[in-house]
Amino acid sequence: NIDASATSGWNAGAGFQPIGTSSSFTGTLDGLGHSINQLTINRPTAFTIGLFSSLSNARIENLGMNNGSITGRSVGALFGSASNNSVINNSYTNVNVVGESAAGLGSYGDHITINNSHASGNVTASALIGGQAGGLMGYIATSTINNSYATGNVSGVNSVGGLVGSMPTGTIRNSYATGNVSGTQYVGGLVGFAYNGGTINLAYSTGKVTGSSFVGGLIGANVGNGTAVTNSYWNTDTSGHATSA
Repeated sequence: NIDASATSGWNAGAGFQPIGTSSSFTGTLDGLGHSINQLTINRPTAFTIGLFSSLSNARIENLGMNNGSITGRSVGALFGSASNNSVINNSYTNVNVVGESAAGLGSYGDHITINNSHASGNVTASALIGGQAGGLMGYIATSTINNSYATGNVSGVNSVGGLVGSMPTGTIRNSYATGNVSGTQYVGGLVGFAYNGGTINLAYSTGKVTGSSFVGGLIGANVGNGTAVTNSYWNTDTSGHATSA
């Protein structure tokens, strides 16, 4: 395990510099079941912020992140962005995350797979346009989430979900969210904004959901070709919503 508490005083208060800032990390990190504790990143004007800035065809597994705080513009505790068949396996975070776009595990994923992972930190996103907020992921495109969950509270403006904020052509299987979700529009207990196809199977959400427009117990909005939802549910009592997209 790594005690990263000293990072709060690094780089004139900016904290740890994310790995893969100048070029994407393309290797493998196997944490072997260990954790990084009390990591601080305070870079509110920087994009793609997290332990890793950018992942490409990378593999991160068996790694935990405990406590600390991470702030950026587009920010996730583990990574800012991931693409090109990157894989996250058996990893978790419980770090609180703040940004314009923010998520408990990773802000942006394109053609990636997440297996057996979870996030329990609270997520706060502030962007009025283009800012997604999710308990696990902010945005996933042509990507898959398997056997994963989020339990932190999620607060944002647009595309706010307990598990995923925005999801075009994504797949969610055997996964759930239990945190409270609040935003203005496209707000859902599991997914805020689903569009252009994709599938959700064996999923559920139980958190309270509050918003102004396009608000649903499980999904806030489901548009375009439509995401197929099967064998899934939300708690109509705790969510406060009897309907969902």
